[in-house]
Amino acid sequence: MFRHTVLYIHTNDETGAAGAILNIRMEQSMAESWAEEMNWQYPENIHLGGPIERQLGYVIHTNDYAHYTSIPLNDYFSFTGGRAIISDINRGTGPYQFTLNVGYCGWQPGQLEDEVARGDWLVADFDPDIFFQDLDREAYWEFAVHVAAQQRTEKLLDTVDTV
Repeated sequence: MFRHTVLYIHTNDETGAAGAILNIRMEQSMAESWAEEMNWQYPENIHLGGPIERQLGYVIHTNDYAHYTSIPLNDYFSFTGGRAIISDINRGTGPYQFTLNVGYCGWQPGQLEDEVARGDWLVADFDPDIFFQDLDREAYWEFAVHVAAQQRTEKLLDTVDTV
């Protein structure tokens, strides 16, 4: 499932880590079924957020929208569950950019750090430009790898410059 995936880790603390896959769109017939059930007008904008609790949907969106159920993730994005945001998006009063995610990814405390230390994941600093790319799975992954490689190169050059 995680081959060539781009993940956004929004929580990483003493309770564990959680995040969402950004580059796997839900298969078309499933997306249409979800969209019909949720009265969601954007079936092409439903993503598989991860393997955990795939019966749950939530919206990751830009911070130009806030609802009392919204939880800020950083200075750029929040996530919001419930039908109110879906109604607002359908009416044109929701956030500027958004994606409906089904399920999420989760790790036990220290598990993600161990996977990163083993080299299982290529890590990049948060970059809001990685979100909301209208690319297929492989092109999105290649874009994110390019961003991560560029960040690593910049950090390496900064290290060399200070020596």
